[in-house]
Amino acid sequence: MIREFSIYLLELMSWGIVGRALSSWIPNSRNYTLVQILYKFTDPILRPIQNILPKSNMIDFSPLIAIIVIQIIIRVIQS
Repeated sequence: MIREFSIYLLELMSWGIVGRALSSWIPNSRNYTLVQILYKFTDPILRPIQNILPKSNMIDFSPLIAIIVIQIIIRVIQS
């Protein structure tokens, strides 16, 4: 039960990160309540990764790295 719930939360976090990344393509998206919720939900995972990665003006790779880490954790939980 706890295992399935943990996997569900990790999958939800992964989709939240995807939604946040997609919202960055929408002008002024941070003004929308749903996007603000996505940022609050995904910041605990993305901020530490963003602090470790070198700053790039073009592309933020932290969502990609976070999703990879989440998928690895899910595989470990499943095995």
